[in-house]
Amino acid sequence: MPILLGILDSGGAAGPKATGGTITSDANYWYHDFTSSGTFTPLRSLSVDIVIGGAGGGGGKGNSDPSAGGGGAGSVGIATSYAVTATNYTVTIGGGGNGGTSTRGTNGSTTIFDIVTANGGGGGGGGNTNALTGGSSGGGQGTNGRTSPAATPGSATGFTFYANTGSSGFTNEGGGGGGAGAADAKSANAAGSQGGRVGGSALNITSYLTGWTFATTLIGGGGGATGDDYYGSGGGGGAGGGTVVNSGPPSSATANSSGGGGGSKDTSNGGNGGSGRTIIRYAK
Repeated sequence: MPILLGILDSGGAAGPKATGGTITSDANYWYHDFTSSGTFTPLRSLSVDIVIGGAGGGGGKGNSDPSAGGGGAGSVGIATSYAVTATNYTVTIGGGGNGGTSTRGTNGSTTIFDIVTANGGGGGGGGNTNALTGGSSGGGQGTNGRTSPAATPGSATGFTFYANTGSSGFTNEGGGGGGAGAADAKSANAAGSQGGRVGGSALNITSYLTGWTFATTLIGGGGGATGDDYYGSGGGGGAGGGTVVNSGPPSSATANSSGGGGGSKDTSNGGNGGSGRTIIRYAK
């Protein structure tokens, strides 16, 4: 006779103790992965860990000035031992920002868990317009070395949010969009390299949640910048966020990565930002 999931959770923990999202497990935890909007419903009171990422911003369009900035990553919030009860919690996954079609890219949308909000990333600068602020802000356009506005990570009780400011443009090269990761090597920094290099780094969840074995260990990489003979590639949750490539057009960020879109070096449209994500885990 098949076991009904959750029925035996008060005793031998035969199945998950909640419904909603795509449910997987390892030796110690159940994971609920939301890549689209839905509802998380605990079957009883639980202590959970939550990772919530806003959607990434779109990359800018270069137009006649080949120097658009990459889109910024959505902010990433982490909560540990967060108390939930046996009720419905709405999860809204933000959509990625659009790449610029005439000037800068647009911001990514917010991702929401109940009343907790992770801000979307800022659009990258382009077409002689400044980058936009967001969870992590977009990279500045190269024209006159335009700067990137400050990041707006957000805040909520029980959560710590991670986001970084994008880089300034530099002499006809756009700046990289900011990423959620902590600063590390120059080639994969949190803020995004100045002038035609990589986007900001993604957040390594394993550094913040002990025992995290879920497949998505990185989230929130910034978008690539552009400059001279290069196009930006979108952030895919990799350690360095977006990079630059020799052939265009610029690429969009990976879906559900919270990454920013790549910036354009010419009349190509900027890359779109990646949609957001929410992952919830609790002990078996």
